[in-house]
Amino acid sequence: DVQAVCSGFIYALAVADNTPQIARTVSSRAMAAVGCDRCAVVIIYPDSATSTITTDGIDGEWAAVLERDLGDATSAVSRAVRENRPVDVTRAATHPGIERQVVLPLQSAGRVVGALVVGYASADGVLDVGTLTGFGAQVGLSVDRARRRQIEHDVSLSLQRTLLNAAPSGS
Repeated sequence: DVQAVCSGFIYALAVADNTPQIARTVSSRAMAAVGCDRCAVVIIYPDSATSTITTDGIDGEWAAVLERDLGDATSAVSRAVRENRPVDVTRAATHPGIERQVVLPLQSAGRVVGALVVGYASADGVLDVGTLTGFGAQVGLSVDRARRRQIEHDVSLSLQRTLLNAAPSGS
């Protein structure tokens, strides 16, 4: 049942506290939710460096190809992020075992926070663009929420340390 899969996916994203947990959630549930054969989450960090969060669902060979894609301005991943639009590539010969690759920019509050890369072993299947777009929207919001949690945590720790250092001795 697609509705049950999507509900479980949204709940799992809601309770994920950090980007590695989000990536693991996406990897473990992507096949059931959007019918893909491989999936990766690319996170764009605020300092503009890009990193692929590799998860259990990604084999080393595909992860290496995606890492090379990040450094290539003409790759589907780079284009999707730069142009802020989905990129659909069929017959992606450089990707082992993948005939079709779809890259969705992950957005939150009008900013691109990463990309969702899904790979399909066959280019012939019907792609449910609505489900895939909804899947990507939830992942983008979760990445942004995890970043905000981390910022709040860092600020909280800094304030606690400042207050502890300012406490009078002998108290």
